[in-house]
Amino acid sequence: MKGRYRYRNKKSRDDKIRRTVLKSGYTVNQTWKALSKALHGDTIAKNKEEGDRMKYYSSVIQKLRKEIGLPPASFPHLVTDEDISKEKSNRKKNSENDNNHKEKSGFY
Repeated sequence: MKGRYRYRNKKSRDDKIRRTVLKSGYTVNQTWKALSKALHGDTIAKNKEEGDRMKYYSSVIQKLRKEIGLPPASFPHLVTDEDISKEKSNRKKNSENDNNHKEKSGFY
């Protein structure tokens, strides 16, 4: 009977890592599970073309990846606020160039 329970109480290095509590108060294992669920939810939202849900899941994924220590993920299917601000600055540059061209050519 002793041989049967020999390895049950043996703690490994992986158990310590999985049970490590992060800043949020959750363990590493719980955070990985949440990341997995968020990635699944993002895939479903992308298939159903729900833009607001995709933005929500992308922010959750970024937060969880940062907490675990992974590099940020890219979401090419989403238009973020940074992309919108870049477009606005490009429009301003183009409109300034158009105005300068009109003034030089004499046509209004």
